[in-house]
Amino acid sequence: TPPHNPGEVIDAVIAYMDRPGISIDKLMDYVPAPDFPTGGTIVNASQMRDIYERGEGRIRLRAKTEIEKGENGRKNIIITEIPYTISGNKAKLVETLVNLAREKVFDEIYDVRDESSKEGIRIVVEVKKDRDINNLLNGLYKKTQMEDTYGVNLLAIKPESDGTSQPKVFNLKSMIEEFVLFQEDLYTKEYQFLLAKAKKRLEIVEGLMKATDVIDLIIAILRGSKNLKDAKACLVNGDISNIHFKVAGFEEDAKKLHFTGRQASAILEMR
Repeated sequence: TPPHNPGEVIDAVIAYMDRPGISIDKLMDYVPAPDFPTGGTIVNASQMRDIYERGEGRIRLRAKTEIEKGENGRKNIIITEIPYTISGNKAKLVETLVNLAREKVFDEIYDVRDESSKEGIRIVVEVKKDRDINNLLNGLYKKTQMEDTYGVNLLAIKPESDGTSQPKVFNLKSMIEEFVLFQEDLYTKEYQFLLAKAKKRLEIVEGLMKATDVIDLIIAILRGSKNLKDAKACLVNGDISNIHFKVAGFEEDAKKLHFTGRQASAILEMR
């Protein structure tokens, strides 16, 4: 999958969510083409509609160049952006250009320099005086990676309802649709988890609030029990068979208790 501009993708996702019936043509108003971090020009931009429809194809990327005046009547071809396919091997492109000049494959080239810096790419190709720069450029596109192809394959793993997953080639719209479905599922599970957590907390809080209303009874149960198990049985089921109240009068109220298990545990953990 080629890299895309996040802002454009977000706009396309929002457009799809607003209009699920939106066409690929309309989605391309938001995502016209991939956005390669090294820049360059997509030569076959007219084929992007077909590539986004089929989910596969080949993009022709060409380096971006500018023409500047050089010394002694020469002109310079300045390469400022390169195809994404060679982004990690810029030095190889420079070496190729140097070799082509040295071997006189392109006699028009006077010198090649890499003046790139943290500010960006800047490869200088000095052209001899009165030479046809356009003809040279066309030759360089053919003989070097100043023009290259990038294979597009929108292949991803699609989870099925039965728990299995299958590889599938998506088009632009179906990939966005699958992303939205995934996000819906993701957030549904997240908020179901948070809701369950909140309900458990609510149960505990309600139990503690209820316990404060009968705190004297609970203290009497704890003092009259030999262990936490007997105390919890009394809090949950009103079972006083193993409770020996030191002060009479709590038995009948204790029989009416019906805290939940979690509430009883929280009460017994109170200091």
